[in-house]
Amino acid sequence: MDFPRCLASTIGIGIEIGVHCRRTLERTIDYLARVSAPLSYVMR
Repeated sequence: MDFPRCLASTIGIGIEIGVHCRRTLERTIDYLARVSAPLSYVMR
């Protein structure tokens, strides 16, 4: 087992997952902001 290569691929996968999660999180926050704006307007 080639340890440095294994570690590098693990880090690469981690970065890939991190970028994907952040993109999903940003989209979710954007969606929630758009949904909560009319709700807060109605609540007032």
